[in-house]
Amino acid sequence: MTPGLQRGSVLIVEDEAVIGTLISEIVSDAGYAVLGPFLTAASATAALAVDKPSAALIDIKLVDGTSFSLAGSLRDLGVPFAFVTAYAPGTVPDQFSTVPLIEKPFRASDLEACLLRLISGD
Repeated sequence: MTPGLQRGSVLIVEDEAVIGTLISEIVSDAGYAVLGPFLTAASATAALAVDKPSAALIDIKLVDGTSFSLAGSLRDLGVPFAFVTAYAPGTVPDQFSTVPLIEKPFRASDLEACLLRLISGD
């Protein structure tokens, strides 16, 4: 990635600070601007009122409950997103069954590939 050239911005929502920092570093190293990481759906939703990201990576379990309301808001705004979680795919409500799910533990290459697919619309 050329220094100073960014591919877009990525909202990161993760309730574990260490994992949020790790995801942020991976996203930044891949050339994206980072929004967050946010620990709660409420703080991430407030950030959406200020800045619309190119994509989002969100955990299912957050400090203030689940991220499903946030996922609905992202969908309404047309922001592509993926769940990054330790939860099994079967725990995702049917309305989000087609949303990509990256299981923890993950590899940096999995996050980068997912972001490329999300942002390119594949």
